[in-house]
Amino acid sequence: MKWRTSKAKELFAYMLEHKNEMIYRDTILELFWPESDIDKAPKQLYTAIYTIRKTLKNYGVEGVGISSTLLSSGYKLVVENIVVDVEQWLSPPI
Repeated sequence: MKWRTSKAKELFAYMLEHKNEMIYRDTILELFWPESDIDKAPKQLYTAIYTIRKTLKNYGVEGVGISSTLLSSGYKLVVENIVVDVEQWLSPPI
């Protein structure tokens, strides 16, 4: 996938690692925008989330979406019916 920004790519990778788990907004801001202005960081996060959603849509990726909680206290990368090759590689053989 070609990403518009490296920050969106990094955030997507982090969310994929924590897929189907709620990640609190403040945690994301601390990890990805630790030195940003307190007013600008949430806007940068919103832009990155928008970029991830748009990129997934442009590539026709189905079964993956980002949900947000009430009052945007967190985000969750919802993954359904998708095989992640790293998980297959890491899982022990049967």
